[in-house]
Amino acid sequence: MTLLDHYRTLVDCTFVSRTVAPPGVVDPDYVSHDAFTHREPLATGLVKFHQRILSEVRDLQYDIVDSLEVGSKLAVRYLVTGHALDGTPFFCPGLSINHGGPAGLKEGWVINDYRGLNMHTETNPDEIEPVSSAY
Repeated sequence: MTLLDHYRTLVDCTFVSRTVAPPGVVDPDYVSHDAFTHREPLATGLVKFHQRILSEVRDLQYDIVDSLEVGSKLAVRYLVTGHALDGTPFFCPGLSINHGGPAGLKEGWVINDYRGLNMHTETNPDEIEPVSSAY
């Protein structure tokens, strides 16, 4: 199974069947490097974070636009569309950079363009940590 297969399984479980990904898809020690500092660590934090987002939207669709996999690294461009609970449409393009290992997706960096989220969510902007340049 490729990393892209693991990623597609995670997306399907999260956004379509709304179930937990089977063992081997996401490493139990998964580490996320995203801007939401309040998120719990490891794979359980990933599940809870997605459940919170899903509780605020309906008709959500997650489309993989492009991907590049080299060795244990995977980059995915995607577009998430749907409606807020009040019916307001939204779109959110993003980029997910991942590192995999024998137990599945091991580490992930996600960047989203939230300008298309024409809705109010429970996510507090103060909980978003600025990204510092490593250059």
